[in-house]
Amino acid sequence: MLFKYYQYIITSDSISYISIAQKYAIGDVSNAINGYWGPLISWLLIPFSLFGSTKMYLVHSAKILNLIIGFFTLIGVKFLFSKFLSDEKLTNIILFALIPSVLYFAFYKFTPDLLIVCILLFYLGVLFDPKYSFRLQNGFACGVLGALAYFSKSYAFVFFICHFIIFNIFFYFHEIDNEKRNKVKKNFILGLTVFLALSGIWIGLISDKYDKITIGTSGTYNQAVLGPESEGHPPLYQGLFEPPNKSAISAWEDPSYFKI
Repeated sequence: MLFKYYQYIITSDSISYISIAQKYAIGDVSNAINGYWGPLISWLLIPFSLFGSTKMYLVHSAKILNLIIGFFTLIGVKFLFSKFLSDEKLTNIILFALIPSVLYFAFYKFTPDLLIVCILLFYLGVLFDPKYSFRLQNGFACGVLGALAYFSKSYAFVFFICHFIIFNIFFYFHEIDNEKRNKVKKNFILGLTVFLALSGIWIGLISDKYDKITIGTSGTYNQAVLGPESEGHPPLYQGLFEPPNKSAISAWEDPSYFKI
């Protein structure tokens, strides 16, 4: 019912994710691979790109994809809360209260923000399962979900490693039985191995493109644009309000600095 009122709203990042999906769809993989925009949401858009290529079709497809992600986000909330709450009525109230936030991201922002929330909800649901240490598939699932989160936004690489290590150490010392401790250790090793193996593929691809080892270039770029040494985004300032500092100009004019 609300879709038609928000169908033309799109951001510059949204255009980039759609463009990347188009490149993958036509086989231009070398140009599609980049370290700034996470690849997962563009990968999910590829099936839509195979059935149409008009601009409005792709914009509509992006919003529909976000609505689908939003649906699974609500399922993720229910999945996580089921580990802590037994009151189904309270859980349903929380789910209903989250619908406006989900719709906001679905209609206004075609970015990986909602996607990474969705993935991390399922990751936390698996990790905080009371039977986490009893099943090796839980460690495997955590590793896969952690890698998917990293494919959504590069920040998840550091987040997953720190979070997964800390909570597995907690689970290990929380258990008294040596057999359960060994199961926690196996889950930890399996989860971390799967995560590094899957993440390593993407790290290898972007590191080869930028000729240096990197998990993503978004941090470097944003620091250069908005960090303490910068006076703002050069194109916005140049010739409009006041000239940017020399370091910002030289960085912007160097094509290899912001290689995306």
